Amino acid sequence: MATIWISTITPSLHTLDLDIDATSDADDIQETIDEFVSSIYANGYEEIRVIDSDEIPGIIATHISPENWVEYMEAYEEHGDAFRLYVASVCCAGQDVSDMVSCFEDAYRGEYDSEEDFAIELLDETGELNALPENLRHYFDYASYARDLFINDVYSEQNPNGGIFVYWNQ
Repeated sequence: MATIWISTITPSLHTLDLDIDATSDADDIQETIDEFVSSIYANGYEEIRVIDSDEIPGIIATHISPENWVEYMEAYEEHGDAFRLYVASVCCAGQDVSDMVSCFEDAYRGEYDSEEDFAIELLDETGELNALPENLRHYFDYASYARDLFINDVYSEQNPNGGIFVYWNQ
């Protein structure tokens, strides 16, 4: 289960912590965060942080505001592991969540069994092999093309359920 740990330190150096089920309804997460934040500010504490989370990239969990967490979880719910892995490998701390989503949507190409499968589909989509006579196309080395493609133009992340997620390098 994905959880969020939000914390603050009181003037007497005690911590006030809140654990939230990050898979809850977005409205419930926001309401829980709002109640916690209100009580923090009502007691004169000025700083709160998302300290840690389970199953969510650490760089995101520790550097986005609680207000942006709901937006992150909505994107995670919509795009799943492909988004989580992209954020963990590409996005920078402090980047706005809407920018993360936009970058992901621009970069994400899909889920494939292998890099070679992606290369074959890309060639089919673009029609690049149409310049070759039909009788020569079966000599084309898809594995080498895929290897070269994944050196610069695209990259992949292992899907925890098998296969790969493919993204354009930006």
